[in-house]
Amino acid sequence: MRKFSISDKLILASLILSILTIIIVASYSFYNAREAILDRTFNQLKSVSFVKSTQIESFFENRLKETKLAASSSDLKIIIDKFTKSDKSGGSNFQIDEWLNNDFLNQFHKKDFRNISIITKDKWEIQISPISIIRKVNSEEDSLWNKTIKHWRPIISDLQTSSVSNHHFITISSSIIDENKDVSGIIIFEISQSAIDSIMLDNDISNGLGNSGESYMVASDYLMRSSSRFLDQSVLTTLVKTESAIKAFEGTTGTAIIDDYRGVKVLSAYTKLDIDDLNWILLTEIDFDEATIPIYRIGNEI
Repeated sequence: MRKFSISDKLILASLILSILTIIIVASYSFYNAREAILDRTFNQLKSVSFVKSTQIESFFENRLKETKLAASSSDLKIIIDKFTKSDKSGGSNFQIDEWLNNDFLNQFHKKDFRNISIITKDKWEIQISPISIIRKVNSEEDSLWNKTIKHWRPIISDLQTSSVSNHHFITISSSIIDENKDVSGIIIFEISQSAIDSIMLDNDISNGLGNSGESYMVASDYLMRSSSRFLDQSVLTTLVKTESAIKAFEGTTGTAIIDDYRGVKVLSAYTKLDIDDLNWILLTEIDFDEATIPIYRIGNEI
């Protein structure tokens, strides 16, 4: 057997040392690159989350202000007074179009309200928009009346499904107070699900969420309140009891790597929304596989 000379041993030692050095430097570089890319992605998610939460909170704040303005208007009080004193023996054929045709009410038709209606204290509903209709209230509207008159401010009722058209909507309602400080009626604004999705649902890959990212809202029953990017008919049907959702309802804001409602590993940013009467959270997420593509590209290059 050939004996190794000192120079052979030095060469072998140098080779082993070089290989170990390369492995250590490569591993360190890969780990640092991975952490940097994950941190950057989490920061992007937090930025998108902040923008979306600000937009949705401002949206509801503005709708509350508009509801309060409408409820305090003299035009509305005049309409209710005329209607209350009129003969309604004609039932639904009773004509009120000329009362509703005024500049103040017409400006609300251009807002994000799907439907605007008034309920009088003798339990008639006057639908203002999109068409003028009067009818006696049903049990659901009677329940909304009782809920609304308990407050001296506009209130938001959580998302619900129409029993007639099967669409989803939110109501904002407010008591209408007459000159005697009595409740003469309530005004109800319906906000359609599409108005919420126009803020939350974003498929533009240039907006920081790539091909798999999304922002969506969840209520305290852990069901979605805005549409999923991946699932049809997800509102009020898709359960999102994930680690991020649970932490958000505990009042914390942060980020985590979790399995989402689809069972897919994602990077997640979570926060609780500040909206009157609604116990909602907002989650912004992107698939882990998409977020880590640059990491493994760097690893291969190293």
